[in-house]
Amino acid sequence: VASDIEIFRDCSIQAAAKAEKAGVVTEAHIWKGVPHCFPVMFTGMLPEARIAMNDMVDFIQRNLHSTPTAFVSQSA
Repeated sequence: VASDIEIFRDCSIQAAAKAEKAGVVTEAHIWKGVPHCFPVMFTGMLPEARIAMNDMVDFIQRNLHSTPTAFVSQSA
């Protein structure tokens, strides 16, 4: 999540592309005309902030697994 007017926009796009190329499940969302860190700092003030925060929570819930298979114990 980044704003189209913030200094880190291009870095955010590049990081998402690099992660996706490495096989990481990725979603990049660029919001128009909102300030840097808007989902965290402006949740109570900007409707876009609440929407972006809900989108981030949804992404985490869809993609975060409680136990990575590499760490599952095979012993009973």
